[in-house]
Amino acid sequence: MAEEIPGFTTLTQEGAAAGPPTLSLRPAESPDEALLLRIFAESHCAEFELLGLEPAALGGLVGMQYRARQAQYSAAQPEAVEYLICGGDGSPVGSCWLDDTPGQLRVLDIAVLREHRRRGVARAVLSSLCEQAVAAGKPVRLSVWHQNVPARELYRSLGFTAPAGSGPAGDPAEDGDLGNGYLELQFVPDSAPRLRAGAR
Repeated sequence: MAEEIPGFTTLTQEGAAAGPPTLSLRPAESPDEALLLRIFAESHCAEFELLGLEPAALGGLVGMQYRARQAQYSAAQPEAVEYLICGGDGSPVGSCWLDDTPGQLRVLDIAVLREHRRRGVARAVLSSLCEQAVAAGKPVRLSVWHQNVPARELYRSLGFTAPAGSGPAGDPAEDGDLGNGYLELQFVPDSAPRLRAGAR
């Protein structure tokens, strides 16, 4: 059974005909490793399939990338926690990495299993995290690949913006540009009216 993290508000998953099931988060554990690898592969390694590798070689490449990502997050944000996003019946539908500190709530990664996409899962999770941040009076921050247009549109629809003066040499035209292909975006408590106005 999924255990909601403290302060995490009830989520609703959009697009279900028989009423919106609830979503919750629970910390990932060792037995979840195979599922987490699958979520990572579907969300971050789809292009590897175009390489035409044998299944064993492809699996090895994906596994190497997965372990590198896990090590990177653990080293850079040692207090970060990986959660499984669970449906109303407790079955996992995705995962997310969160680094919750007194000064900010950073979303390191959020991914949804292929069969559960386009149903509002990521939007519901992010909306709830933003509400949680509003209550705590701190921002939610994340970075997104510049060319990931659907994700950027989702974040902006929820009130995420680039920090002013964060571009190269303070260039406002490049606000949020981290110089490595990623954009830094943030949701600040002042954006709360956008959530209450129905951004979900």
